[in-house]
Amino acid sequence: FGLCISGSWRDLEHDWVAKPGSFVCESPGESHTLAVEESGEAMRTMFHVNGPLIWLADDGEPAGIHDAFS
Repeated sequence: FGLCISGSWRDLEHDWVAKPGSFVCESPGESHTLAVEESGEAMRTMFHVNGPLIWLADDGEPAGIHDAFS
């Protein structure tokens, strides 16, 4: 989950843009490539993550994991 506080950003896989006040719910198991938009204002978003963060290699295979145990 994300609440955009300032600036703007998007996920490269989607066509929406999060702006101040936007609440974003991203589906688990889906790739999310965060891209900060040029807005002249620093992007600040409060993220609440449930579950692991999994980094993917160029071939789509897991390259790293970060969770409560790491």
